[in-house]
Order: sequence, then C-alpha cells, then structure tokens
Amino acid sequence: MTEVSAARLRRRALLYASALVGADQLVKIVAVHQLQNSSGVAVFGNWLSFVLARNSGAAFSFGAGGSTWIFTTLAVAVVVGTVWFFPRIRDSHAQAAATLLIGGASGNLLDRLFRSPGVGIGHVVDYIKVQDFPIFNIADMCITAAAVLFVFTSLRPNPRTGASDER
Repeated sequence: MTEVSAARLRRRALLYASALVGADQLVKIVAVHQLQNSSGVAVFGNWLSFVLARNSGAAFSFGAGGSTWIFTTLAVAVVVGTVWFFPRIRDSHAQAAATLLIGGASGNLLDRLFRSPGVGIGHVVDYIKVQDFPIFNIADMCITAAAVLFVFTSLRPNPRTGASDER
C-alpha cells in the first residue's frame, strides 16, 4: 500500500470515528442535562430506561475507585496504537472494527480527560439501562461491536490462504 492510500485510509477511519465520538459526546451532554435531577426515564417499562450514572472504572465498573488513571492511559494507548496500525489492516470487517474501537475508546477517553472529578481521572457518563445489565453508553456499544467484529473476522477463512469457502 502506498503512503498516499495509507494516509487516505487512516483519514477516512478518523472521520468516521470522529462522527461516533461526536454522537457519543452529544448524547452524553443531553443525558447529563436531562437526567441529572431524575431517577430515570422508562422507555419500555423495566426493560429499557435512561438513568444517569458516572463510572470511574472500566466496563461493568471493574476497577472503580483509584484506578481511573490506568484506564485513561490504556485508552490513550488503544487509540494511538489502533490509528497507527490501521493502514496495515487489509480486511474491511477488521477496518470497521478498528474504526468502532477508535471512536468508542476516544468517546470514553474524553470523559476521563475532561469530566469531574479532574483531568485524567474523570468519570465516564453512562445512561442506557437494559434490564439486569450494567448501565452503558454509545462509546461502550462501539467498543463491544468492535470486539464482536474482530472475533468474527478472526474466525472467518482467509481467502488469500486458499482456505476460503468460495466455489
């Protein structure tokens, strides 16, 4: 791949990831404004509701408390590493997964960098509550979709090795 096409590919991924980050941050702003003095808004009874939560940990509040700076550092490494290696990804599904990962990790990273209680230790805004499941946000959905796509991509036969199921 030439440098021009690699740069174009990286730019396109960053454009899509930026749109995901923008949507994530916009909805978080609305959620904080609308839900901060509320006990939540039921959408489908107990199955789906919007409830404001601030998460200092990782997914499912793992590591909540004093570990926030570790998740900030990890998110920076994931975003920078994925952007750096993006042009080497040949599979379109893996490229989509990487774009989702960049967008999702960046959305939550912005919360950790700029929300209270302080720079680098901010709490992530979560607001989507599905029955009997931890509260999450758009960025979390992007990260989860990225993981599913990466697994899907790794399990598919590679057409370049001849292991394809083409007939």
